[in-house]
Amino acid sequence: MGKSYIGQIYPKMLKSNTFLSLLLFADAVVMIIGGYILRVNGLVPLWLTIATYASVVVIVLVAYLVLIGNKKAQLLGFILGFVAMAVSTNPAHITALKEFGSTMPLSEADITMILGFYLLPVIYIVKYGLSFRTERKAGTISQ
Repeated sequence: MGKSYIGQIYPKMLKSNTFLSLLLFADAVVMIIGGYILRVNGLVPLWLTIATYASVVVIVLVAYLVLIGNKKAQLLGFILGFVAMAVSTNPAHITALKEFGSTMPLSEADITMILGFYLLPVIYIVKYGLSFRTERKAGTISQ
């Protein structure tokens, strides 16, 4: 059972790592685009653009660590998902969402906000939770 069990579980873990990592990389790309839209249209100050790109660097680093199978990085990605949603509940983000459709740049930025602060993090959180549960269940079966 040992060899075949490992042969069945490892590809699933690798696939999960790849998917979680891709979600994080996608989130980083969306944040780059959103930050660019906001900056070129003068919708945010320079310091906020710098903070956005600094967070992109962190997300890319976490994505790489998740890709190579680092469990702590997977957990950090999970936590970052909640942080992203919490950050996006500030008054500026809520006001921007309320003004969706008022201008093209604001609408484009809102779309990136919905993708980067809500949709991708929620998918990551759900997938992480499911993979953690599946991995835990597999560990119980092997004992």
